[in-house]
Amino acid sequence: MNTLDYVKKYQDELSNNKYNSVFNIWAFLFSSLYFLYKRMYVWFAVFFIAPLILYRIFEAISAESNIYLIAFLIMHLIAGFSANPLCKRYLENYIKNHQNADLNKIVSYHSVSVVKLVLFMILSCGLYSLYWGYKHWETYQLTTKDDVSPFVRGWLIHLTAPSLFAKIGKSIHSSIQLQYLGIGFLFCALIPIFFDRYFETFQDATTIYSIIVLQLILFLISVLFLAIVQKKINDYNISHSNEKVKITVNIKEIIIVLIGFILFGVLSFQNDKDSYSFLGEYTQEQQEKIGASVGFIYRHTKGYKEVCQKEGYIIKKYPNEFLSYFSHEINQLNAGLSKHNYTIEDVENALLNDSLKTRIATDIYTELEMTRKFIIMSLVAEEQGVSIENVHWDNNWNNLLTFKDVCEIFDERGIDLLKENENKDFLKANGL
Repeated sequence: MNTLDYVKKYQDELSNNKYNSVFNIWAFLFSSLYFLYKRMYVWFAVFFIAPLILYRIFEAISAESNIYLIAFLIMHLIAGFSANPLCKRYLENYIKNHQNADLNKIVSYHSVSVVKLVLFMILSCGLYSLYWGYKHWETYQLTTKDDVSPFVRGWLIHLTAPSLFAKIGKSIHSSIQLQYLGIGFLFCALIPIFFDRYFETFQDATTIYSIIVLQLILFLISVLFLAIVQKKINDYNISHSNEKVKITVNIKEIIIVLIGFILFGVLSFQNDKDSYSFLGEYTQEQQEKIGASVGFIYRHTKGYKEVCQKEGYIIKKYPNEFLSYFSHEINQLNAGLSKHNYTIEDVENALLNDSLKTRIATDIYTELEMTRKFIIMSLVAEEQGVSIENVHWDNNWNNLLTFKDVCEIFDERGIDLLKENENKDFLKANGL
């Protein structure tokens, strides 16, 4: 239903004296949900929060076990008795404010210099788009009297862009289907959110660099989409009013640019702050070495054990053999950290978040799976009397050696492989 449909519906409800009774049984039964159904969002929030506040007040006065039920019942009674007057007043105001709505009215959307738009988008790291969206939705609402919230739709501009761009295209008679630019603008926002959510699961530097470049390209494309739409708005407004677009700046825009710039700086350096700020007594090189060493210790003492345990095998020997083999180096590392009252466990808890632990586990799983296939192919090559390079993997061989079997082999032989391939200097404290 659009705004005019709601106006007609509310006029019918008032003419039928639907809200003349003293008590509203539906509001009594459903309280806040009733006001949500009636689209009275402020009263929905009031009746949703009020029982919790009343309960806390009663709880401070009395420790009765049924105190919440009493608070709940009181608010439902208040809702039942107050709903009809509130609904009646809401409907009357809605009709008054929107009965003259013209959803097809031509709108002269907000004019802003394209140069300023692009510059402020870049300086605010995209935050300016929220203000841009708010101004256009405000212009639309004031012109058409449509029932929309410019503030909410402006802050959700990436979601509302397809709708807004379509309305703009209709008003300015654009030859370009602007709603498609709105859809593109939406995707330019959604894709970086996906990468941000799983950013820490990517391992190699090349992939991370490529993702950063892709995010930058998507951001610039989104700026281009806004610039195209704004240019068409400006051209339309100039052709109808002959007034050139002035490059003016107000205090709200300056504040938005500053907030966007500051937020970008805070978020950009948040990971480094969270990871290494507590190791500030050490140089950057020492911090990186500590992080690498602790990650290495975690991988061999806990990582392999956790991965294999999920596959049904409990590693018994390898972690202890690892600690014994690297005991001198681990003691040196602990001694170096203790100078500033740190332990290896402190560093592990601070640096190894869930994403990094998941990445380590994935790496271990991949390593052991490759080992499993290598052992199987080696056995097949030996049986067929050919070199392993001439053997091609066949999924029918999976049952020849399970992942659990590989974990058992690793538990027995892992320390020998480590001694053959790992230099103990890797874990040396080097003056920490």
